[in-house]
Amino acid sequence: MTERAQTIREAFYLTFADKRQDFIIEKLNDDAIANVLRETINQLQQSPGVIMCADVLELCEEIEKLNDDAIANVLRETINQLQQSPGVIMCADVLELCEELEAL
Repeated sequence: MTERAQTIREAFYLTFADKRQDFIIEKLNDDAIANVLRETINQLQQSPGVIMCADVLELCEEIEKLNDDAIANVLRETINQLQQSPGVIMCADVLELCEELEAL
């Protein structure tokens, strides 16, 4: 298990800190997190292979309005883990992270 995959996973579960035991099938949740990240690429990729952090943060705000803090936390932590240059995330890094999550 990679440290960054574990950190992303923890960002998700910390949203439900008092209810973690309710997530009996963690593998399904890890796959769901990976699917969220893949869809983020689909929605936000501007130029080939690049996502802007500002767009991810804007998406976080939209998601929080839907009362889904877990997904917003995952996206924020993804920025923390993968931002290479100020404001830029490489899609290949997100896809690699998805594979790490699915391997947990």
